Amino acid sequence: MLNNGRVALIPFARRHLPLLYGWLNDVELRAAMGEVTALTELQVEQYFDRASRDPGHAAFIIYEAAARVEVGFITLKDIGPVHRRGELSIAIGRPDKRRQGFAADAIQVLCHHAFGNLGLERIWLTVRTDNVGAIALYRRCGFVEEGTLQRFFFCGNRWVDALIMARLKPKG
Repeated sequence: MLNNGRVALIPFARRHLPLLYGWLNDVELRAAMGEVTALTELQVEQYFDRASRDPGHAAFIIYEAAARVEVGFITLKDIGPVHRRGELSIAIGRPDKRRQGFAADAIQVLCHHAFGNLGLERIWLTVRTDNVGAIALYRRCGFVEEGTLQRFFFCGNRWVDALIMARLKPKG
């Protein structure tokens, strides 16, 4: 378990599948992530099984320590030992826990783990250009914009660009 006192990151376990299924099918979250198709329980289970077997994938449930409740998930995928980078994704699944700093705390805990324990040099992500709240969050967490992927997401019958953002391991 990784933690900072306020949040703990607990590795995905099979018992989390109902939570993941609900969160991954939340309309607001799907839209923010650029996903348009709902997932079946089988698809969520298959994702869990693949991620569990993949050494290049680190997936965690974000757990609020004070309330002792799961609030969301955070993952690093495509972790590579040669290039030492990983792609971050995060979602606060519980609507009543959004915009309370849990995402920022979870990102900081995961980055500390990734740069320290995993030896990564770079963590990157894509975010919809119209998701101003997420962009501001990532900036506060030390991510910088590196470029724009034009017409990257097709959502609501329109194309939306995506920003590539990254945070590098601090020097020294």
